[in-house]
Amino acid sequence: MVHSLFKQLELPEIILEMEQATGVLAQQLIALHPKLSGIQEKLSLASTRVMTLIEDAAYSLLGIFSVTGILAIYGEGESALGHFLAYILPGSGDVSILAGTGQSSSYNSCLPARITVYNQRATSHLPLPIADAEMETVVTTLRTSGLDLDLALKLYDRLNELSAPWFAGSWMKLPCIAFKLPSLSRHRTTSGHAYRMETSTFRMVEIKMRQDLSWLKSLYLVHSWLDMLLDCKDMQSGTFGEGDDDDEAILTKYADDDVTEPSWLDADEDNMSDKGMDDDSLLVPEPESPSPSSLHAVAMDPVAMDKETHVLWLVAHLGQPFGALLFTMASMCQWVVVYKRVAADSLITVHMQKNVPLTDLYEHICILDVL
Repeated sequence: MVHSLFKQLELPEIILEMEQATGVLAQQLIALHPKLSGIQEKLSLASTRVMTLIEDAAYSLLGIFSVTGILAIYGEGESALGHFLAYILPGSGDVSILAGTGQSSSYNSCLPARITVYNQRATSHLPLPIADAEMETVVTTLRTSGLDLDLALKLYDRLNELSAPWFAGSWMKLPCIAFKLPSLSRHRTTSGHAYRMETSTFRMVEIKMRQDLSWLKSLYLVHSWLDMLLDCKDMQSGTFGEGDDDDEAILTKYADDDVTEPSWLDADEDNMSDKGMDDDSLLVPEPESPSPSSLHAVAMDPVAMDKETHVLWLVAHLGQPFGALLFTMASMCQWVVVYKRVAADSLITVHMQKNVPLTDLYEHICILDVL
C-alpha cells in the first residue's frame, strides 16, 4: 500500500500538479527530504500556508526538519516559532534564518514573530555573490596592491574560529562585526522617521521607520553574515556534520572562542581606536556590482583553493553591500551587557567606505548577547 503510494508520487502528472499547487519546483519536490538542509526553501514554502493556530507555524515543520527535541505545547503563541528557529539555527549554522524584515518575536528580538517573513528574499540582507570574472580581477588587484597579508590572514583566522550563533533558551550568542553609531540626523517623513549617518567605515546610511529612535542611548550596526564573508559553502547550504547540534560541543566551542566584549561597545565614537596596529595600506577595495545575468557563486572549489586565496576572497567580500541589523543596549544581566534588535521592520543597506582599514574591522569582531 505504502509502496504503491510512493510510486504514484513519482508520476509526472502528480509532480506537476504538486508543483502548481505549492509553487515549488518539481526537482525540489522530488529531492525534498527531512533534514537540516535547504532551510530557506522549506521556510519559504511554509510561509505561504494558512494556519488555524499560530503555533502550527512551528509545529507543522518538526517533521520536515527532523526535529525531535521540541514538544508541541499549544499556548506558546508566537514564541513557538522563535523556539523552533532557535533550535534549528545552531545545528544548521544557517545565519540567513535571521535575514528578514518584520515584527520581532517576543522569544528573541533577532527572530521573526511571523513565518511570513520567509516569503521575502533573504538575499536582500546577504552580501551579493561576486561573479567569477570580477572575483578574478579583484583577487589579482589585491595581490599587487600592497595589502598586508599577515593582517588579512589574522582577520580571516579570527572570523573562521567563531562558532555559529548559539542559543541557551531564548538567549542568543551572536558572533558578528559590530559598529557603534554616532549621533543620528533625524528627519520627519509622511510615513514616520528617517535617520541618516555617515562614518569613516560606512557611506551614508539611511534608516526609515515608523518608530522614534532618538530616545535610545546607543545604537550599533551589525554585520552578522560571517559565513557569507568566508564563503563557507557548507554553512550556507545548512549541511553540518553529525553532532554539530550537540549542546555540550557548542558550549565547548564557545568557551574556546574567548571573545570578550570590546571596550568600544560602551565608548563614544571618538574614542574608538586601533590598538597599536599599523593600518597603512590596509584597504578594502570595492568590487564592481555584477550585472543581474552574472550573479552566481564563484565556481572555484573552495576546498582546493590555497589559504591565501581564501583570505583574498574574504577581503573582496568585505567590500560588498549588506543588510545590517540594528541593535541597542537593553539591560545588564550579571555584569553582561544584553542587546536587542530594533527597527527590525526596516531593511538597512550598508555600503562600506572604499578604503576601510582592516584593523577597523578586526577590532570590531565580537560576540553579542542578544535577547
